[in-house]
Amino acid sequence: MVDFSVLLSHIMALDAKHIAPDLIPPCPGFPLPKMYTGQGRAITELQQHKSALLKSHTGAGKTATFLTLTPGIPTLVIEPRKFLQKQVASYRNDTVIFGRSEYPCHYAANAGSAPCLRKIRCDRTDHAKECEYAGKDCTKKACQIFRRRVYKDGEDYSYDERPDAGYTFVFQRYPCASCKYLEAVAMAKGIIKHGGTIICNFANFYQFLNDAEMVVVDEADLFFKEISSPKVMRSCRDPDMEIRKMLAGEISNVNQQMQTCTQAQYYGFRNDLYRLSFLQNVSELCFTYKKKDRVYVEINPSNVNLLKEHLFADKRVIIVSATPGEFPLPSVDYSIHQRCGIFFVPQGKLTARELKRQPFLLENAGKFIDQMSSIFDGIYGSKKFVVHCGNIGYHATHIREQLDDLAARNLKKGELPRSVCTLHEKGNLMGTMEKFLEGDSRYLLIASGEYGADMSWCNCQFVLKFPYASLDDRMRALERKIGKDAFDKFYTMDAINRFVQCCGRVGRGWDSFGTTFVLDSKALEIYNRYTSAFPQWFKDRVIPEVF
Repeated sequence: MVDFSVLLSHIMALDAKHIAPDLIPPCPGFPLPKMYTGQGRAITELQQHKSALLKSHTGAGKTATFLTLTPGIPTLVIEPRKFLQKQVASYRNDTVIFGRSEYPCHYAANAGSAPCLRKIRCDRTDHAKECEYAGKDCTKKACQIFRRRVYKDGEDYSYDERPDAGYTFVFQRYPCASCKYLEAVAMAKGIIKHGGTIICNFANFYQFLNDAEMVVVDEADLFFKEISSPKVMRSCRDPDMEIRKMLAGEISNVNQQMQTCTQAQYYGFRNDLYRLSFLQNVSELCFTYKKKDRVYVEINPSNVNLLKEHLFADKRVIIVSATPGEFPLPSVDYSIHQRCGIFFVPQGKLTARELKRQPFLLENAGKFIDQMSSIFDGIYGSKKFVVHCGNIGYHATHIREQLDDLAARNLKKGELPRSVCTLHEKGNLMGTMEKFLEGDSRYLLIASGEYGADMSWCNCQFVLKFPYASLDDRMRALERKIGKDAFDKFYTMDAINRFVQCCGRVGRGWDSFGTTFVLDSKALEIYNRYTSAFPQWFKDRVIPEVF
């Protein structure tokens, strides 16, 4: 049983623990008028190394710290999310390159679906017969062209204005003089070539890499996870086939489909082709497995350091994260005071197997979440809460039932029951979060939301299950690939890193107030057994008196 009076006394003591930050004058290049002492020490250390890890919790000012190193150096900053790209750019008005879909196109909904993506060489067509440039030997220069619509009334409609019928297709020379995406790319390339900094996402950093001397990989955990993500092989059913041969067959298959697909499908196939070509280039770092009759190729997560060398060889690299993983690089870390606490309040071992045997454990967890959120609502006016569920299929679904049932019991006579939960099942987490904040749900139930999510609006969150990855066919194949001992270490450290990231989601800037309640007894067991694997800022936040 949880003693709520003791727990509440610790929460209120945490809330009252205001400590003014230790601010010092900024060093040259720092983008703000003042900086934390820890930032000053970190900058001094980073300047002494070609490449390094910059480790700290959310809100410690890592962005301002790494931006201090960039003036005068051609720098590429890789950010995983659009809002993070904008946030980094706001420090110094650096240039941001978004994905294609963020730019307008006169002939399509956006540049991500532009007809010019399907361009071809002019000398492979009979277009030269009617081209105004044909007399200038344009075909000898292998000009590129694409098809666009021309309307019979002679008007050149924009995409939003065009009628549904009455058009023919004509060829147009590539590129369009008014292309906003290519204009932005050209400007960015000019900036980085002249010693500037540009900020881009995971999908388009390749085109700027050659011109960069320094690369900053922010939210590095998420970057390496996404770039290492599995790719399904649609033309292969044999997981034991040699990987390069398998990828070559898949590339050939995608190329064939691109010849006959619709314009809407073309961009997706083109991205598939980029992804497959990348995997083919690093095939020695990959492994294969079969899951639900589909074969997958994936970069072995234990090869992340080798992947870094493959991507950023000879570059100065700053890897930025609260949990950057194992890289043979100097580590620079610091922290700042935040009124954030981590409370272990174990309700039992909350694995799916154990909950099926003892369902009352999940009921207890639901009651605790309901009671604690009511306390925060009453004292702090908190209306929105996050529950990290471990997985969607079992934990999120069942805790939603528990929380909805508890809410229904508190309804006044005549009130209609409704769900108090928003369940993020798949897709864009930030989009789900925006809808949750705009709606009237009380709880956001998520799984795998530990990386890159901005939850600065939340001062009370719950970790329902210690986030071990599912031991599915993928994990078993990885275990066979790297051996049991190496796999056990990877499996545990991956879960610890996920857990640390979960607990770091609350808190933004110095003096932030936020609490994390950890309900799974497995989390406490892991923390006690592997305490040395947790960062110091995490250990400083743990309130030991309540467990």
